[in-house]
Amino acid sequence: MYNDHMRLGNADHTVMAPDNYDYYNNSMVSDTNNNDLTFAIALSRLRKWKSITQQELADDINVSKTTISSYESLILHRVPPKALIDTMVDYFDEELKVLNFDLYKLAGLYNVMGTAKQTSIETELKEIKENIADLTLSIQEIQKALYKDN
Repeated sequence: MYNDHMRLGNADHTVMAPDNYDYYNNSMVSDTNNNDLTFAIALSRLRKWKSITQQELADDINVSKTTISSYESLILHRVPPKALIDTMVDYFDEELKVLNFDLYKLAGLYNVMGTAKQTSIETELKEIKENIADLTLSIQEIQKALYKDN
């Protein structure tokens, strides 16, 4: 439970640091499977795991530092659009595997069926209309079969 390699405090008072101690932020971190994990926390951890600044991340994915800061803010609760999350997933490929984070899920980009949401409401409406049309055809075929038997 405690890491033998890192001690906290001064010579008069030394405490062993637990395994889940975040040396970068000088604070405890929760498990990656915790329900309190948010997109903001995950993005911050990914960036720190990769040992880059907000400015470096912003430059690498072609957004402003302010944008990255807003996505990491626990107060603003901002989530990037799916296209930018796609870029982040590609950028943090190895880190996502190691930390076992799902940025899409943390961003709320799954629908109630557990599948990835489409990028626009128009696309979702088109799919709903297609599903309704398919159901209507199925109902008509069932009705024909029922009347045929009478």
